[in-house]
Amino acid sequence: EELRELRPQELVGAAMRAISAYPDNTDVHDAALALIADLLQRAEYRMAFAEAGGWPFAVSMLEARRTEVDVQRRGLEILCELHRGGAWGGEHKPRIAQVVMTALDAFHEDTHILE
Repeated sequence: EELRELRPQELVGAAMRAISAYPDNTDVHDAALALIADLLQRAEYRMAFAEAGGWPFAVSMLEARRTEVDVQRRGLEILCELHRGGAWGGEHKPRIAQVVMTALDAFHEDTHILE
């Protein structure tokens, strides 16, 4: 019930802060990234994420954690959701293309990445 009372900016920001607060805890990262990916199915959350610096946040996560398949999978989910509209990130296209290519190259046989 309490989560429903939070504005999109507050909920997205809390998930992003959780990742920053626990830089070495992959369980926290996976849970927060999964929450963000789920939230981004709705346009108001995509806009809130973009306004909170979500594009560089997502791309930086993918760049920094190239060997972590769960982070790569969730990060790609987030990028896919952001491209559904409501969160323009055109200035990040070169970095986005590079992290997507890196993830697909490194994990091309992983069924979760290919979903």
